[in-house]
Amino acid sequence: MLTGDDDEDDEEFCANIHLGMGFLGMLSMERSETCSVPRLYLTFDKIAHLDLRTLYRFDYSGLRRLLVALQIPDFTLSGNGANFSREEALLVLLARIHSPTRYEELKVDRFGGSVRKLSEVYNLLVSYLYDTWAQPLLTNLRRSVQHFERWAEAICQKSGAIGNCVGFSDGTLNRCARPTVWQRMLYSGHKRDHGLKYLHCTSPDGLTYVLWGPDFNVHDSTMVGHNGLLEEMEEIREELEVEEDFTWYADAAFTLSRFCITGVRRNDPLATQEERDWTGRMNRDRTSVEWTIGKAKTTFAGITDKKQQK
Repeated sequence: MLTGDDDEDDEEFCANIHLGMGFLGMLSMERSETCSVPRLYLTFDKIAHLDLRTLYRFDYSGLRRLLVALQIPDFTLSGNGANFSREEALLVLLARIHSPTRYEELKVDRFGGSVRKLSEVYNLLVSYLYDTWAQPLLTNLRRSVQHFERWAEAICQKSGAIGNCVGFSDGTLNRCARPTVWQRMLYSGHKRDHGLKYLHCTSPDGLTYVLWGPDFNVHDSTMVGHNGLLEEMEEIREELEVEEDFTWYADAAFTLSRFCITGVRRNDPLATQEERDWTGRMNRDRTSVEWTIGKAKTTFAGITDKKQQK
């Protein structure tokens, strides 16, 4: 990390929101079962004595803040019209993405009710969060413009290589179960597996301020052209009237452009020693984007289970 915040708890809380929100778009409906056990109607107060960070990745106060920040409503299910409070719905979501867990296990061990009800409320909440918050939180570049100068200064002080870089970009493949349709579009010959591609832009303090996707099996540099970030950066530059373009730094797999810079390739015979040293310093700091992707998949391990991604 290149910069820090005095309030580490708030930073971790915000980071967990961004990391969790970043992958909601790829979660989908699963097969449900009809057998049921009595529902426990969980609330935060009923489970306050448990180790909530281990079970749900947030403590009691964090759950309360998350509930208010995301404006989660109560849900009424179709069919029998069963009601789920917003607290119980949030707990179902966090328990599901916390680790690879079957609905049957959640039904027996934590929530009761039926698998069908748990599956439906989970998908209702996922759809609500993605439709409501994906654009404001994950693809709204203008929300981060006020931090560009501070980020560029931090990267320059750390690497001493460039003074207008505001973050690091990378693509990632999140594997999924083999689909019945679009198999060719979702298959990655590089990873030899099916999955959806996402593009991360990470600030020097470790926060993901752009997470675009999902996309099909395309090259990382192609995703940059699909998501409209370059056009938005041009508009921001005109509004700010800055003399020098703000840029992202990415690995050599990306295409060099006005707002995306890359280092020289390792086997480039025309690269000078000075260019290789510059690339080495920038690549050393670029690993922060790898840490962010890794933290997302470690914190919410349920999103990495291929069988859950259908």
